[in-house]
Amino acid sequence: SGLTNQLLLKGNITIQGAETLALNKPSKTDSFQLGGIECSLSDISYPLLHAPYTIQVKNLLMDSKKEILQIDSLKIIPQNKHLEYGKKKVDQTVQVAVGAGKIEITKFDLLQMLLTAQQNKYSSNKNLYASSISVNDLSMRLILYNKRQQHQQSFYFQHASFTVVNFVKIIFNESIFINNLNFEQGDIKLDPFLLESKNTSHAKFLAYLNIPFKKVSINNLGLSKVKIWLHSDKVNQMLLRGDIAVNKVELDSLNKSVANDFHLEAIKSNFSNINYPLPDSYYTIHIKNLIADSRKEILRIDSLKIIPRYSKFEFGKYSGRQADRVEATIAEIAISKLDIIQLINKKLIADQVIFTNSNVSVFRDRRLHRQLKEQLMPDGYLKKIPFEVRVNTFKINNASVLYEEFPKGGTQTGMLKIGKINLWMSPVLNHPHKNDPDYTDT
Repeated sequence: SGLTNQLLLKGNITIQGAETLALNKPSKTDSFQLGGIECSLSDISYPLLHAPYTIQVKNLLMDSKKEILQIDSLKIIPQNKHLEYGKKKVDQTVQVAVGAGKIEITKFDLLQMLLTAQQNKYSSNKNLYASSISVNDLSMRLILYNKRQQHQQSFYFQHASFTVVNFVKIIFNESIFINNLNFEQGDIKLDPFLLESKNTSHAKFLAYLNIPFKKVSINNLGLSKVKIWLHSDKVNQMLLRGDIAVNKVELDSLNKSVANDFHLEAIKSNFSNINYPLPDSYYTIHIKNLIADSRKEILRIDSLKIIPRYSKFEFGKYSGRQADRVEATIAEIAISKLDIIQLINKKLIADQVIFTNSNVSVFRDRRLHRQLKEQLMPDGYLKKIPFEVRVNTFKINNASVLYEEFPKGGTQTGMLKIGKINLWMSPVLNHPHKNDPDYTDT
């Protein structure tokens, strides 16, 4: 136009066996037919009309007879644009930048897609359009705040593969069904500021994105050899590494609350080297290995450690008062008949929880100021757990506790040690229901 002069693409397109039927007669049958299409395009740069993004492709090869589509170097680049939420402008852009080194789609029926577009409908024969998509060097970057673009979530996977049922239906309908979706050798980097921000809920995020699909169904979702990091300009800490497989995942009403519209049938995971800094505390949880299987209803933890961030005397100084500095190791935690799916709803429902070979060390510096407040009993601490606990039997096998304190007027610490502790409790309920017993056997 008079305002722009932009190259959209260049290359060659070959159309074979083109035929137009009944030009001057209205017809309910197909009025346009193609024998095949081949194209070789490069330097594609296409700004989307109804979304603030530009699609860039270095090279694109397509052959309708071979049913293949190959893309070399894909980029989806966000354009800066302030969004309005209701009638109020917000400092939230929700920009998504996507990149891929190489994409190959097989069983890609372009002619059927064109026919579907012409007829404005899609076939109900799902097997006809089963496509496989292979992606190398897949990356995605999320920016949620215009004025805080240094805070972002990023995802990278060396390889991703999709088996999509009915590719045509995805393009012309409001739902996606993926049979198998696998991500391999990935790094997921999460920003601490965005994780802690109350304005960064998943529901708001999806609402801002305005995703054109109302429903996503995934038969099998897998992530293998994935590392998850806590990453910002101040910290770069690996939280965990491992594999996870999820079956029968469904996301309904993507532009609404995720909590109410997220469903899955089964989940299996194997994580190692877990390092999780507890929010609003001076502690880090370290787990050597964690295995969970919802179908077997089990969760196993091998070597859990609660590690304070400060030494004995530094801990009290940072707290500014007397405080118990706790350091603990638990060799094994076994949970049986666990409803793992309910953990998503913040409910721990299980038959047995067993702690084996535990060692707990507690230190207190009595020379510091003591905060005068009512101390909670064990039942009070149980009620403060931020999720519902319903466990039939809780056991501690072979535990020891070492208590050490520095007296207010002394010159050295004193210690009290209790060993070979074995404890059994049934049931353990932090928010009893109406018909639950009002006592616990110990």
